[in-house]
Amino acid sequence: WTLAFRPEFYYDPDGLITGAQQTLQAYTVTLKYKFSPVASHTVVAAIEYRYDRSTGPEGGFFKGQDNILVPDQHLLIFALNWHYGRK
Repeated sequence: WTLAFRPEFYYDPDGLITGAQQTLQAYTVTLKYKFSPVASHTVVAAIEYRYDRSTGPEGGFFKGQDNILVPDQHLLIFALNWHYGRK
């Protein structure tokens, strides 16, 4: 098992990179489980939760069919990776 926490911050006062004056914050928690059903194969199952926040007069994330800007979003991601061959 592997558990990881990753904070991220980005300050874009002029909107040069993101296209909007904003400060972005992201917090990610990942839980992974690695197992080898066969000696030359490895499977990694992962679940990841991410919270994104934008502060600024022009910043945000698009939501819904009307693409309304909202200040935060939540993501839940499931992944299953299969590696095979020699290491």
